Amino acid sequence: MQFSKLFKYGVGPALDVLFTLASAGVKNFFLPKRFVNRILSEEEKVLLRKKLDDWQRMTLDTAPIDEARAQAAIEKLYTTAGFAKPKQILFLREGEKLDLAKILAEKNTGKYIDYREHRDFWDRLFPVWRSLTFMIRHYGPDFDKLNGLDEEEAGRSFLDDQGFVSAMAWMVEKTFSAHYDVAGEKINYFSGRHFYSWVAIMEFSQEIGMSLPKSLAPYVEAATECLRECGWFFVYGEDVVIIAGRPRQIHYDDETRQFHNTQEAAFILKGDMKHYYYLRGREVPEQVILEPEKINFSFIRGQDNVEVRRVIIDHIGIMAFLKMSRAVKLHDDKTGTLWRVLLAPETREWDESCQEEWIEPADIWQAVEVRNSTAEPDGSFNTYFLQVPADISTARQAVAWTFGMSEQEYNPQTET
Repeated sequence: MQFSKLFKYGVGPALDVLFTLASAGVKNFFLPKRFVNRILSEEEKVLLRKKLDDWQRMTLDTAPIDEARAQAAIEKLYTTAGFAKPKQILFLREGEKLDLAKILAEKNTGKYIDYREHRDFWDRLFPVWRSLTFMIRHYGPDFDKLNGLDEEEAGRSFLDDQGFVSAMAWMVEKTFSAHYDVAGEKINYFSGRHFYSWVAIMEFSQEIGMSLPKSLAPYVEAATECLRECGWFFVYGEDVVIIAGRPRQIHYDDETRQFHNTQEAAFILKGDMKHYYYLRGREVPEQVILEPEKINFSFIRGQDNVEVRRVIIDHIGIMAFLKMSRAVKLHDDKTGTLWRVLLAPETREWDESCQEEWIEPADIWQAVEVRNSTAEPDGSFNTYFLQVPADISTARQAVAWTFGMSEQEYNPQTET
């Protein structure tokens, strides 16, 4: 296995190791081949799931932090790692704005501490790799029990959930950077609950009899307490720590694990900071959520991102979109009606044929309108719109595509 595969999903170190365990087996990467995979017992599966669920609930918690406990946890994190307590521990509070430039200038923390050049600093604060490496080397066969969850459980437990929390971490950093007008690279180190799966794994491992050495256990304990009490925080070298706490508001779709809210902001770090509006994992303009009645065709057409256009259209409803747009009935037969809308920028001249060579596929929206052949209890028939690719030219071809067939293959005997 190539080392780059560990970072395929761009998520935390714990997930990287878990993905490697689940996809290739520990023995194929870290351990000699003499080690044999062993499976988690049902009781251990329940325990691991509980640990992950408990930490995920804490990660999604929006209750205010206890500042005294958070400060104590940061100080313990530093002193346990062998550093002096930070000279300043600051908090992001509602209605208050830190003079970040002045703070960093006074504490001489303007010089960026690069992770690659100062790995010892970060490893001492958050011994993720050290603890995982120890567990793998000393408890190889038992640690490989983490391979015991089936593929579906592992995917939901580790990949989807952790990926969502990583996305939330990005939102925290993005909000902070925008509020203080600082580029992300100026942040020495950003940490928080995107390490929750690592903590869950450490707690789970120790509860099934795999203990960390005395030289390492205090580091893990201090990091765990810090993640529990502080939420999200920014580290500027050994001098300044800014604690962002927990987000004020988080809304997401439980099935897709994506930011989503059709009524209000999906993510708010602090009330006076920028609010972010999302539909099915896509950031959309504030107007889409707060003033949907003002959305018009020009507004949708002006969105550069194809996926953003798509979620906005789904949000207002395809029927409403067809009414406001200059939709062309491209083809009509007994299977349905194929509609086409040109979404190219307004600087381009409209052409009803929609066949000009300059039209990009991304600038074309198409859907086939079909009627349910089964009547509703009141005798009416529901009409549905199914979005289809831009290169489809007939209604039959469009309907066939929704069934994964070619136009020639599609020949239904009975419609439902």
